Amino acid sequence: MSKKFSNSNHQILTGQITGNKFTAQILLLGFWINAFARVPYAQLQAAALASLVAKCHLGELIPYMLALYAGLHFWGLPGAAAAFGLRAFADCVLLLWLAGSLRVAFSALGVPVLQLLLGLTVAVALPAGGGVWWLATLGLLAVSLAWAWRSAPIKVRRLVMKIVNR
Repeated sequence: MSKKFSNSNHQILTGQITGNKFTAQILLLGFWINAFARVPYAQLQAAALASLVAKCHLGELIPYMLALYAGLHFWGLPGAAAAFGLRAFADCVLLLWLAGSLRVAFSALGVPVLQLLLGLTVAVALPAGGGVWWLATLGLLAVSLAWAWRSAPIKVRRLVMKIVNR
C-alpha cells in the first residue's frame, strides 16, 4: 500500500498525472520557501515562544483555507499549489518578523529570490532552446555570477584573482 501511495505522490509531483509540470514547479518553490521558515521557527521555539508560533499558525489557517478553496475552484491543482506557496511565504515572513530577523533575511536573500523567480518565469513562459530563452538564460547566469562574486568573501576573491592572473 505505501509503495502505491509513494508512486502516486511521485507522479503528482513530477506532473505525470495532470500533465502539468507547472504544478510541480510551484510546489517546489513553496517547499523551498518553507525551508527558510525553519530557521526562525527554531529560534522562536528555542526562546520558549512556542505559543507565539502556534498562534501564528492558527492565524494562517483561515486565510490558507480560503486561498486553497479559491485556488482549487478556479485553477485546480496549480491553484492549490499556489495557495500552499503563498501560505509558506506568509509563514516565513511572519516567523522572520516575530524572530526579529526579517530585515536581515530580505537584505541577504532579496537578489537570490528574484533570480529564482526570474528563472521560473523563463522556464515556464519561454520555449526551451529558442533565441530568447538562451538570451534570458545567459542573462540570468551573468547576474548569478555577479551576485556570487559580490557575495564571496574577500579571501576567495583574491584567490580567484591570483589564479586568473597567472
